[in-house]
Amino acid sequence: PSPAHSSLRTMMTSTGDSAASLDAPGVIALLDLPPGTSATVDGSTHTIRRDDFVGISSVPPTGFHFVAVSSAGDISSSSQIGSSSDGRSVNNTDSIPRPSALHTTGFVLLMDPEEESPYITKEENGSWIVARRYDAQTEEISSTPINNVTSTNLLKTAGNGGIDPRRIVPYERFITGQQPVEKWNEMTGYISQTLLNRRGIVSGSKIIPGAFEEEDGDDAYTSSIKTRKGIDGSSICYPPIPCIQGSSASFPMHISRASHAGTKRYLSNLSPSDRTALFMDAEPGSKILDIVLKENYEGRWEELVGDIQLSFLLFLHLGCLSSFEHWRDCISMLSFASFTAVLAHMELYACAIRTITKQLSWIEQDFFEEVEYSGGNFFIPALNRFIMLC
Repeated sequence: PSPAHSSLRTMMTSTGDSAASLDAPGVIALLDLPPGTSATVDGSTHTIRRDDFVGISSVPPTGFHFVAVSSAGDISSSSQIGSSSDGRSVNNTDSIPRPSALHTTGFVLLMDPEEESPYITKEENGSWIVARRYDAQTEEISSTPINNVTSTNLLKTAGNGGIDPRRIVPYERFITGQQPVEKWNEMTGYISQTLLNRRGIVSGSKIIPGAFEEEDGDDAYTSSIKTRKGIDGSSICYPPIPCIQGSSASFPMHISRASHAGTKRYLSNLSPSDRTALFMDAEPGSKILDIVLKENYEGRWEELVGDIQLSFLLFLHLGCLSSFEHWRDCISMLSFASFTAVLAHMELYACAIRTITKQLSWIEQDFFEEVEYSGGNFFIPALNRFIMLC
């Protein structure tokens, strides 16, 4: 079992009533999706071709789950996934709308016995449901949960087999052939409830892609939260991650990229004395790593790895540019540390390299040819440095 979830499993097997409630599978209901909508659950994506699709049943109660929905776009011929009369998954090619990346939103689920979410309806027998309707006006999944009566009725009907099997797909069948459960668990095993709390993510709440914001001389992490109030959904905000490299030349250090916003934001919030101390440090990259671990993650390296996992998934499935920036900057920051720092944080680097290796296997090769994502010869050198360190 993954480290971030091992304590949850321990509680489940040692607390009697809590174990029964947490062991029950659940339902993810996505109602009123128009044909052509793309639905992603735990890394597996299918295009919905029915107009009466209900959702996913028998969803495991343990581990981290991620759901993304992309609205239908222009009419065109594309391969679709649906269910036959006997419930088997089938492929079909119809002239129906393709998914549109312009309207991709989602939500995460991490069932925690210590946390209550207003977006999750639970029954006394331990079964649970997260239900959303598609909003035709915004062309997104609504941020408002379906009322408890409707959710409870859906849950009971799904549990007793009262929903046509062509309208609801079991979790195992949905992900079969695309994303093995074991690989998904490895890719998300360090995403914890504590980390979600740090990012302001409530289990089941709607997440919308965030854009990168330049705000010199200000705490962008705080101000961006203020400016996003009133938006239909939560846009994830990240603290600035500095990327600073030491040098053996006479000039003691240089910023890896003069225009790097995360570094500028970080330095602008330092006192003059702290900035001077950082500039004069023999290994500023290692010093930055220790500071970030202490200030952003309370010294828990597992949360930094979890942040790398979470930001990658939000970038990959929601097209969230701010999440890409954070993912890239975390890797770059790690690459600027010294070999001494690697030895001092061996578990961090061992888990980070395994995570990043798996993540890169998900990315198409032309990704690295995109200047917008590679950061103008900034990201690829960071990967090379990271590999050399490890």
